[in-house]
Amino acid sequence: MNILTASRPHAVHPAITPAAPPAQTSSVFQDAWLPRPAPRAVPAGDTFDAVRVTQQHGELVLQHLQRFPALPIGAVLADQDQWWFFVPAHFDNTPWPRPVRYLTTGSFITVPPPEHTRAIGCSLGWIQHGAPGREFTSPLFLRPVLDHMTF
Repeated sequence: MNILTASRPHAVHPAITPAAPPAQTSSVFQDAWLPRPAPRAVPAGDTFDAVRVTQQHGELVLQHLQRFPALPIGAVLADQDQWWFFVPAHFDNTPWPRPVRYLTTGSFITVPPPEHTRAIGCSLGWIQHGAPGREFTSPLFLRPVLDHMTF
């Protein structure tokens, strides 16, 4: 899967505050967050999987999860009108609601350099980086929110 597309301006929802790249990174995203000039494809299924939703649903999910500060909300990536929530690998044993797409082994996620954020107008950019020790959004919290959405 290639999520690199032509740039076009996008608005970030005002309630969503993009985070700066973390000072320390986990080994999961260390390679993805190393300074480099261009995005690169990273394979899912080993240390992480990703849950893809539309931008509209991604904004709603993130706003809902942010209401509960104790919940682990990890890295969230956006490209055009699609958002990816990074989750620990191997949570694909039950079907996710349609039209959510669960990406695991055999899928590649194109990740931008850490400084590429939607806040600065990048089409492919980070909505937020996971804080050290919180690189992933818990599927145990993400799944119920998605199950109750109207798609």
